[in-house]
Amino acid sequence: DEGASGACWRELRRAADADGVPALHLGFAQLLDVAPEFDMGPRLRPGMGLYDLYDMRREDSESRLAPLMDKAALKELLVSNGIPTAKVFYQSYESPEIRQVIAGLSRYAVKAAHRHHGGGGVLLVESGRDLRTGKPLTPDEIQAKVDEMMAPDLHAGERRCFMVDGSERCVNNAPKLDQKLRPAIVVEELAVTWDGRRDRLADEAFCFTAWGRVVFCGVMGAGGAW
Repeated sequence: DEGASGACWRELRRAADADGVPALHLGFAQLLDVAPEFDMGPRLRPGMGLYDLYDMRREDSESRLAPLMDKAALKELLVSNGIPTAKVFYQSYESPEIRQVIAGLSRYAVKAAHRHHGGGGVLLVESGRDLRTGKPLTPDEIQAKVDEMMAPDLHAGERRCFMVDGSERCVNNAPKLDQKLRPAIVVEELAVTWDGRRDRLADEAFCFTAWGRVVFCGVMGAGGAW
């Protein structure tokens, strides 16, 4: 969409000028076309904001980007291309059994490769303690949680409600595509937050790119605060 592309370009130029970055240094002159799987131009409408675009991409199950929603497959793709990633201790589409794997680990993350935002697919552990709740966990309790995570998310895309400090919060940000992904479990090293602190738990980090360049990143802390 020529109008939408022009608007994006003007915003990027404005940001580059504000940061003192010459436009020629951005390298956009060599990227005349947006890859089809990234091009949302035809679906853009006046007045759309960041979350409209986020929802549009999240619900897109037909895009060539869909296979990258599989965290295990994405990890393999990154490693095959020499891109640094968190160290993987275990990864399997077949078995969720991890008790022997975690026996020698003190700090790690367990992820369901087929579950995303709001899908209950992440467990963060340090010294036998759930970092989200602060409660101790035995290996059998951890395994029980992983067994639950391994199941397909048949309710992806639906509204989910839970209690936080006595009040109800609802989210519906698990993409519908999760229902179609092949279940898998990944156990990997648990990184610290970007400032290097271990006492601050980062929930998720989001980086937004345009024309192959990182525009900005944000870290969402536990509880939903940016």
